[in-house]
Amino acid sequence: MLAGLVGCSSSERVVTEPLKLFDTRDQAIQEYEHSEPMASWTVIQLDIGQGPKLLITKHSTEVYSAAQIMEKDKQFWAAKLTADIDIADGGGFKCEMNTDGKIYTLSVSKDKDPQGTWIKELGAAVTVQEGPHLRDNPGTVPVNLVQFYELVP
Repeated sequence: MLAGLVGCSSSERVVTEPLKLFDTRDQAIQEYEHSEPMASWTVIQLDIGQGPKLLITKHSTEVYSAAQIMEKDKQFWAAKLTADIDIADGGGFKCEMNTDGKIYTLSVSKDKDPQGTWIKELGAAVTVQEGPHLRDNPGTVPVNLVQFYELVP
């Protein structure tokens, strides 16, 4: 059960410098890691099948965020999808993200959720659902798209 609910900002992030493109997905992830001003963090790549390639990050405290690995013409970059969300005082958060023209709902909970994918490196259960689900009834069982995950070195 989620103890707190936080909405993600729908405002777009203003890019003030040219987009850096990379030849590999790994290079794009490394650049994303270096571009975020965090002392220490854990990065997890989620595989949700045919959907976008998502990154979930946990900073040194209970601060989480999400990003997407983008590809066009065999060039890669990472785009941050959510603000940094601190759940130290709450049980988790749930937000909607618009990626590739589709809406996905991301839930992160510090409680072990039987419908979520428990990721020990994050100390949280993660659920990704297709479509908007912020207003679902509390008893609604989510269809979790997370097929597997991997720790990004």
